[in-house]
Amino acid sequence: MSMDAGLFSDRRITLEQLRTFVTVAESGGFNAAGLKLGRSQSAVTQSLQKLEEYLECLLLERRQGHIIGLTHDGRRLLPEARKILLSLDNVVSVLRRPELSGHISLGLSNNFNAVELQMAIASCIEMNKGLRVEVISSLTGHLAQMLEQGALDMAIMHSVGELEPADRLLKEESIYWVAANPEAVLREDDLPLVLFGDGCAYREAVVRTLDEAGVSHYLSYVSASHENVCGAIAAGFGVGVLPRSELREGIRIIPENDRLPELPLGRIFMRTRNNSPIISRFRDFICSAPCLSGSTESRAVQ
Repeated sequence: MSMDAGLFSDRRITLEQLRTFVTVAESGGFNAAGLKLGRSQSAVTQSLQKLEEYLECLLLERRQGHIIGLTHDGRRLLPEARKILLSLDNVVSVLRRPELSGHISLGLSNNFNAVELQMAIASCIEMNKGLRVEVISSLTGHLAQMLEQGALDMAIMHSVGELEPADRLLKEESIYWVAANPEAVLREDDLPLVLFGDGCAYREAVVRTLDEAGVSHYLSYVSASHENVCGAIAAGFGVGVLPRSELREGIRIIPENDRLPELPLGRIFMRTRNNSPIISRFRDFICSAPCLSGSTESRAVQ
């Protein structure tokens, strides 16, 4: 039996507890999660404690009252909990919205982990049999050019700067310097960087930030694949940048230090070429996905 089936069969576990766990995991703290959920910090803490009691395991690593990450069980639970919440939201969407039909070309930035977003898109297609969605994965700069040329109807992309007035902000999150062995890479004279190729908004921000701070650096690994970049960081090729939600085993956030400057806030946003009824309704469906719920993440882990 899969984990999500087991969660559905245990009546002691509530959707409120699962939503609380996902929100805390994505926001990095109880205070930030409480603000997103409209609940007090104590209520969020109690809900999470009950979930841990029912599951008989710890889901969060805590140190002196602060969250420092997910435990192994927490990392196992997170994708399954997101699936359950997405299924619930899909059921509500089916009842509230008329069926979609037509063709949409969608660009999806490949410099972030889009598994949950891909699941939301696939669910939308499954529930709307007359809908045809062509998904093109590329870096943000390339997708923006395709939109301008009329090759895409809409795109979900990354930015670390100001958005255009018509852009729809989907999510904001802090991005962190990360490495497999922070102590070792910080001792090197020239900072080795693991980044995406030209056209990546994060790459441009990282290089600009280091240049302005006078930090000597070089590219040690470049790829257009999110999986390859994360693998190279975990393998020890050098320093990369990731949001907290995309950390994996073998990758650590580099603590604040005198050498690495603070990074700007990352943004995931949607840009559309027109506001036809089908595009507007599809946009609203995707924006309701659990992985995009809540627009901001606190920089401080509380």
